Amino acid sequence: MGMIMRMKAEWEPQQRVYMCFGSSNDPALSKATLEAVREDLVMLAQVIAKYMPVTMLFNAHDRSRAAEICTGDIEPLFLQHYDIWARDTLGVPLWSEAGELAWLDMNFNVWGERYTSRGFQADRELASLFARSHMGCSVRKASFVLEGGALDTDGAGTLMTTRSCVLHQRRNKDLDLAAADGMLRNETGARHVVWLPGYTGADDITRGHIDGIARFVATGVVVMEGEDTHNLDALKASRQPSGAEFTIIQIAPPRMTTTGAHDADTYMNFLVLNGAVLVPAFGDEERDGLAASALAALFPDREIVPLRLDRLIAEGGGMHCVTLNV
Repeated sequence: MGMIMRMKAEWEPQQRVYMCFGSSNDPALSKATLEAVREDLVMLAQVIAKYMPVTMLFNAHDRSRAAEICTGDIEPLFLQHYDIWARDTLGVPLWSEAGELAWLDMNFNVWGERYTSRGFQADRELASLFARSHMGCSVRKASFVLEGGALDTDGAGTLMTTRSCVLHQRRNKDLDLAAADGMLRNETGARHVVWLPGYTGADDITRGHIDGIARFVATGVVVMEGEDTHNLDALKASRQPSGAEFTIIQIAPPRMTTTGAHDADTYMNFLVLNGAVLVPAFGDEERDGLAASALAALFPDREIVPLRLDRLIAEGGGMHCVTLNV
């Protein structure tokens, strides 16, 4: 990849959304939990397909399920994989100014070796396999370990991430902040990195992915939950490449959550599509409405679609975590 590459902002035109159905054989979740979560995955795919094509990855042993699910603008792709978190396991698309696609494999290691199931070996290899066999593009192996949910970009050269993820000892134990900053810029094409502290609570499997904390909605404009003062203060102290402060739009978090051990109870996991923004909903009518209204003001040319995915949320991720926009 000798040419200059970059990550696109999510509000730029997209071709397709990819999702993973997960493995039915010795699944990462219990079989009963996986089936419940899959109902949310299928519902999400059906909503996305109203706006743009969806490709769902299936394992070969789930061909009959694929035939049931894949109608209209939902297509199957049979490729060996294990878990459902497409944002983290499929890698990162990079684009040249001429529109050429390349791929960054960030050496997925199960969120810092969080789980040891042998099935995850397929996901460790998935990004390169997916890029070469399906996308048909060149792949670069990153010199660091990370997941797609740990990175957000404005598409104009600024990347946002968290120290709790990137500098985590079981991801990148020998990296300091300066070295990590240089590697991220070099390998994603970013010119500037905004570092937030992140989150280290035991309830977050990812240890502070940015897509559960703060998101770009335009160049220089970031949305985040106002009660997260730790990260909010850090963002207020950060600067754009020009030296200007960021415009920060604060959204109140949901007060009603699901009942899992790893609830992803945040509005920050929204998903931007061609023509729509899907917004997490939790049954907190007032807060759900405020979040939807805030995003409607930020994306006036897109339809705002609140969506409850309680069974998925209870497993520690949301709609952004199980999708990859290309």
